[in-house]
Amino acid sequence: MDFTEPLFYLIALIGAGLVGAASAMYKRLAERFNWLDELDADEVIDEYVYKGIQWGKTHLRELAEKHAKDVDLGAPEVIDDIVNWVMPKTPKAASKLGYNKEYVRELVESRIRDL
Repeated sequence: MDFTEPLFYLIALIGAGLVGAASAMYKRLAERFNWLDELDADEVIDEYVYKGIQWGKTHLRELAEKHAKDVDLGAPEVIDDIVNWVMPKTPKAASKLGYNKEYVRELVESRIRDL
């Protein structure tokens, strides 16, 4: 009796299962840890803090024109809005590196002071 053909199919099935399991494990780990984002989390967060401040300036300018009032970019409510705009855009791995709302708030406040 020749088992060559069934053995070939068995090896092919095992190989396909291993590739599928490795692919699923890589995808799950990549989603959980976001390794690529973790490598450049500082640059990504700095970029979004800058974009958040620009968004805040534009938003305040629109409100000032609409209500004919002068607004302060350094107001606590404005800083909260900017932080709430930045946080969903930060990498998932950033929280593991210590980037929480308080830290991002400090980054935003220091950037605003430097303007």
